[in-house]
Amino acid sequence: MLGRLVGAGLPGGRRQPPRWLFPVHLPTLPRLIPGKVVPGRAGGRISAYRQPVGRYEVKGAIALRRIVLIFVLTVTALLAGAMSAAFATPSASVPGTSAPTPPGTAPPGTPGAGSAAAVPGGGLSAAQAASLVRSQGYTPLGVSGYEPGFALSVIVGRLSTSADGHPQQAFFFHQGRYVGTGTTPSAGVRWIWSTSDVVALQYDLYRPGDPMCCPSAGAATVRFGWDGSGVVPLDPIPSSDWSAPLSRR
Repeated sequence: MLGRLVGAGLPGGRRQPPRWLFPVHLPTLPRLIPGKVVPGRAGGRISAYRQPVGRYEVKGAIALRRIVLIFVLTVTALLAGAMSAAFATPSASVPGTSAPTPPGTAPPGTPGAGSAAAVPGGGLSAAQAASLVRSQGYTPLGVSGYEPGFALSVIVGRLSTSADGHPQQAFFFHQGRYVGTGTTPSAGVRWIWSTSDVVALQYDLYRPGDPMCCPSAGAATVRFGWDGSGVVPLDPIPSSDWSAPLSRR
């Protein structure tokens, strides 16, 4: 479609230079957003336009997705922290349960427990009695013959600095309290049995020519008892003289 020529009179009889006007078919143009006005030709004014609305819609959608993602991550982190705190709750808070005993630790009050174990009457626990034997320079060979509640019990040990396991010594206890050895050290001695007030020990017997490794005269069993004030032998104790026909050395 062609434009039309228009003009207007000016004061003083002058005429304005003619200018052409062309119709604009808006449907053929992209969607516009009002923008700043810039001067046009011959004093005319035309509208400048910004970017299409569709581009802003895309940017808005991306921003919305980011907000949703941040929200989801935040909620997930909070839920994970709450679950961790719930699983970390000590089991001891549940009625009827108790904290587990660490491996290698005997429950308090049981034989063989550590120094914290309580023994009726204030006597030594098995661990404390064994520690006392070590303090005497001997290594305990076992604590089966020790009972803190008995009138007489025993722990046999070997000399800690010995290379061949000799000599050995019996350490007696009355109701968990150390009361002495009863004899001098022997080449080999073993605990056999006990009652509440009697302990039976067995001594290796040597002939004069026997090497320390090989006693050839058998063994002698000696019972020891508690007489109310000390340890007393109830059977003869073999001699410790190396030249004796039968010696415990």
